[in-house]
Amino acid sequence: MPTTGRCNCSSITVTLEQLPPKSVLCYCANCKRSGSGPCSIVYMLDRSAVSINDPKSTLKTYDDNDTKSGNTVHRSFCSNCGTPIYSSMAPDAPQLIVKGGLFDEYPEPNYESFPEARPVWIQLKAEL
Repeated sequence: MPTTGRCNCSSITVTLEQLPPKSVLCYCANCKRSGSGPCSIVYMLDRSAVSINDPKSTLKTYDDNDTKSGNTVHRSFCSNCGTPIYSSMAPDAPQLIVKGGLFDEYPEPNYESFPEARPVWIQLKAEL
């Protein structure tokens, strides 16, 4: 069943064909800074499974070159309220890293990205 999330100002909505069964916890410094938390909950999805509605053209993209891997990450966000929307490895990449905070539900994580940067006080209920 389709599910829709939104940025804080509702200028951008993101609809997924369905909420993925699992999520990813990303502990990279850039995700932590953009989300102001110890990690970011994200969904790795095929671009074709994601519909972005941006009638006010507030979606902007920042080309992040300051990454641990040295690869540019394209971080798209709402330029009105600042909410992160998705990231990609290229402007036309077949997969998007959609930000889980847009949605009301969070599927259980099954993978950690940059686990070496996980704060020691975060304990997962099971090894991923």
